[in-house]
Amino acid sequence: MKIFIVSLLAVVLADPIVDKINSNPKSTWHARDYPPEIINTAKVRAMCGTKVSEGGEPAPLDRNDLPVEFDSRERWPGKLQPIRDQGHCGSCWAHAVAETAEHRLSIQGCDVGRISPQDLVSCDLIDFGCNGGSPIFSWEWAHFMGLATEDCIPYVSGDGQVPTCPKECVNGSDIHRIKANKVGYVDSHKLQQNLLEFGPFELAFMVYEDFMTYATGVYQHLEGILLGGHAVVLIGWGVHNDIPYWIVQNSWGEDWGEDV
Repeated sequence: MKIFIVSLLAVVLADPIVDKINSNPKSTWHARDYPPEIINTAKVRAMCGTKVSEGGEPAPLDRNDLPVEFDSRERWPGKLQPIRDQGHCGSCWAHAVAETAEHRLSIQGCDVGRISPQDLVSCDLIDFGCNGGSPIFSWEWAHFMGLATEDCIPYVSGDGQVPTCPKECVNGSDIHRIKANKVGYVDSHKLQQNLLEFGPFELAFMVYEDFMTYATGVYQHLEGILLGGHAVVLIGWGVHNDIPYWIVQNSWGEDWGEDV
C-alpha cells in the first residue's frame, strides 16, 4: 500500500527543490523526481480540491494510555482497501469519504466492496465535483443521501470531466445507497482514540510544492509555495527518531509515495 508519513510539528517541479531537501541535514524525509505523467504541479493544483477549515495546531501524541505506534493495516489485516488514483480531478474530498466509509464498513464486517467516489463527484449538489469540496459537507451528503458502491457507479472523472448524476447503475440495476449513521468532526485530542476504536477517517491539510516530491521518511514542509487543500485518510501513527508522525493514505496512485 502506498502511503506517506506526516510530521505533527510550472509543469514539472524544479530539480533544486529535490536537491535542497535531500542535501538538508535537518530534513526528516527523502525527496525524488517523479515522471510528469505520475505527478506534476498542474496535476497537483487540480487534485488539491479540498476546502480546508481553519483549525489549530495538530494534536500532540501525548496520551500515556495509548500505544506508541498503531497501524490500521496491522490491527485489521485485509480490511483496508488499496490505493486509488483520483487523476486530474480535484476529487480528493470524495475519495477520502469513500475510502473512510469502505474501510470502516469492512472493519465492521459489512463487506459491500468499494464505495464510489464518483457518486459524490457527480451527485453531491453541495460540493463542486472536480473543482473541490468540503469534508463536512460531503459527509452530510453521505449521511442524508447515502453512498453508492463502485460496482454501481465507477470512477470516471480522472480526466477532469464530471458526468451528470446517473439514474441507475452501469449494469442497468437500481442504485442502492448506504447512509452514514453519524457524521461530524473528531476533536483534535481524540484523534488517536477514535482511530484505535473505530478505524481510519478523513482529514485535511494544506499541500506545499515540496510534498509532490515525497518519497520516504517523515514529511515536514521545507520548500516551495502553497498549492491548495487536500483530503486524505488517517490510518495510523508512530514515532521515528523521537519525531511523532501520522500514517496517511493518499489518492495519487500506486506510483507515488512510500510503499510499506
